[in-house]
Amino acid sequence: MPQRHLYLAVGRWQPDLERDIVPGTRNKILGVAVVVALGLGGWVAWTAWSAAARDRLPAGIVSANGRIEAASVDVATEVPGRVTEIAVREGDRVARDQTVARLDAATAEAAVNRAEAEAERARQAVAVAEAARAAQEADLTFARQEFDRTAALADADVASHRAHQQAQQALAAAEAGLASRAAGVAEATAAVGAADAALDSTRIAMARTVIAAPVAGTVLYRLVETGAVIPAGGRIVTLLDLSDVKMTVFLPAGDAGRLVLGDSARVILDALPDTVLPMTVSFVSPDAQFTPKTVETNAERERLMFRIELRAPADLAERLGGRPVSGLRGIAYLRTDPGAAWPDRLAVADAAAE
Repeated sequence: MPQRHLYLAVGRWQPDLERDIVPGTRNKILGVAVVVALGLGGWVAWTAWSAAARDRLPAGIVSANGRIEAASVDVATEVPGRVTEIAVREGDRVARDQTVARLDAATAEAAVNRAEAEAERARQAVAVAEAARAAQEADLTFARQEFDRTAALADADVASHRAHQQAQQALAAAEAGLASRAAGVAEATAAVGAADAALDSTRIAMARTVIAAPVAGTVLYRLVETGAVIPAGGRIVTLLDLSDVKMTVFLPAGDAGRLVLGDSARVILDALPDTVLPMTVSFVSPDAQFTPKTVETNAERERLMFRIELRAPADLAERLGGRPVSGLRGIAYLRTDPGAAWPDRLAVADAAAE
């Protein structure tokens, strides 16, 4: 049997190999290659079709790109003063009523002390006025008794009518004096109320030297530093309100007009492709994003885009697991048919979120 030699030369077979392969074997190899190619092509086509079918939305559900935005809140001081402490930094999470800054409280403390002294003096004035009224009441009692005694003596012709008239005048003067003393007590009491109100005002000003966060959120900007002197209304930090989060998307007129306010929506963020977030349709703009012509064609109406706002649940920050809230982009899914069922891939893990 003659020996067969194979020579491999840079990617091709030598002529001796080609002579050694019989025609039948070559056809079999070619057939196997065709079958493999057809199978591979079919698998690729099936994979692409399955992916397309999975991404295809059912009737009554549309999608749009958007970005999550949290409302910003400027934390400002209500009283002027010098900043003695900034308790937060940019990026810090703060709770509602948490202290974010402090102002120099020396002036406010002095005002409180002065108001407390004024309130105490007003109370002492009330005590003096009440003592004067008590003394006047005693004078009135004596004048009434004197009047009764002289009246009896005058009737018995023991005392003169002149003495009786003098006693009557003294009684009237005592009654007028008591009324004046009572008015003095009322005035002193009112002064106490005014002093207490002034004291409360200074205490409020004192409390406002401690600036607290009005909402829970994340510190976006730190606008002043320690030592700065700021006026009333001066901004100190800017917070992102994590309880007021929305997503803005745009839909054509045909889809926007079929949305229902309060209906549920779904959002999948680019940063969390495996997490479906529940949201609610909270606003549909009544105006298009550009002014249409007086006479519109059907094609022109189809190009009109309307702004839609989706409201996020209050616990969105917890659902995102500490990730930044504002600025995340994703795809929103909305129902133009409220009766349309959400597909399984848009199901929310927490059913209570509905």
